[in-house]
Amino acid sequence: MSQKVSFAGNSEKNDDFGPFLGHFSPLDDEFPKNTVVRHKYSTELPDAIARMSVGNEMRYIEPPLVPEMPERCITYDNARELVDAIQITPGSVHYGYVSGSFIFGDFIEALMVQNNFHTERMLLATLSLSEENVDSLANLLDGGFVDNLDLLISHFQYAHKQHTLVPYIYKQLDKDNRFQLAVAREHLKLCVFKTDCGKHIGIRGSANLSSADCIEFLFIHDNKALYDYDLEKCGFIFDHFFTINKPVGGESTMAKSNGSATGNGKGKGGAKNQKGSGSGNKAKKRSPKLKIFKPSPGFDIPTPF
Repeated sequence: MSQKVSFAGNSEKNDDFGPFLGHFSPLDDEFPKNTVVRHKYSTELPDAIARMSVGNEMRYIEPPLVPEMPERCITYDNARELVDAIQITPGSVHYGYVSGSFIFGDFIEALMVQNNFHTERMLLATLSLSEENVDSLANLLDGGFVDNLDLLISHFQYAHKQHTLVPYIYKQLDKDNRFQLAVAREHLKLCVFKTDCGKHIGIRGSANLSSADCIEFLFIHDNKALYDYDLEKCGFIFDHFFTINKPVGGESTMAKSNGSATGNGKGKGGAKNQKGSGSGNKAKKRSPKLKIFKPSPGFDIPTPF
């Protein structure tokens, strides 16, 4: 069976910020001209590299200088604009590069809200996330878009945020037995869910939920075989690395070792009127976030889990 393949934009050069998907590059008036500066000769290369040059010719030169994206350019509206440009149909595949003009977690929220999708279970895996991402996921749970949420984060983030972000995750998301948090030695960036209108959506790529202000690629598809595969593999991880000892069928998660660790019951429902499943009242759309999270570089370390 052939797959429908589409690209989120084109590869035309944007003179203000290099070769991005033109439709989703930063706005022209937000960046001055000639912001990418190339030095003819570098004076700041490390000695180990500078000594590798032969004669007077500098073979290895300093990387071009690229400015940080202004915070005013990193908005929920940019995520919503990308969502509006994508039509997810059975068998469709969307692949493209984006400039980092939105927080990646906002794209998932916008996708659910703009299409009024409802899912009984969403599975999310990320190396790291921010409080803003947690608020975004709480919007989906509280708004009735997602009945049950399974979130997988890295052991690295848990170790460094167990006194700050991790309690915030439990406080905001662990309500009505609809949430599970797993912690493992993982580097996955994945979101999978099945909608009431029969779509088996998978979103994967290079970005963590908190990623912004950097080039990322996205791969979005509606494919049942991939959905089932992701659910099987990630389900195994949740069965072994869960952190919430939830009651499942009269037993705690730990006691029910042969069952599903996530085992969430159905929630209260919610945004049932989705595109492709009939007409009805649209779900309430929230205002763009004003506070911008600026992620710090993440460095994994070879320590035991």
